[in-house]
Amino acid sequence: MTEVKSSSSQKEEHLADAAVQVHVLNRSGIDVRGVDIMHLNKECHYPDLSNLFERTDVTAAVEPLLGKIGWEIDAQLAMLAGPLPDKPIGKHCFEPHDCPS
Repeated sequence: MTEVKSSSSQKEEHLADAAVQVHVLNRSGIDVRGVDIMHLNKECHYPDLSNLFERTDVTAAVEPLLGKIGWEIDAQLAMLAGPLPDKPIGKHCFEPHDCPS
């Protein structure tokens, strides 16, 4: 399975995304045997686009996350069933970190 990202490197937060995809595929009866993150190659220069993408094998890094995905899906569904947050939109909405309390 290949998780395609619009970044120029493989990042830690990509692993959870890939794990969710593997979980969904496995639950759909598809046996996933390997996981790659595909991202843009910083060394690629126009007009030669033959090396536009790079792949990083993250199979071993995703494997330990798979046991947590079912729990995370349940937690997300419970959160969505609850009340809307009483937090105004701000800069915290644009970065992947916890909102200030």
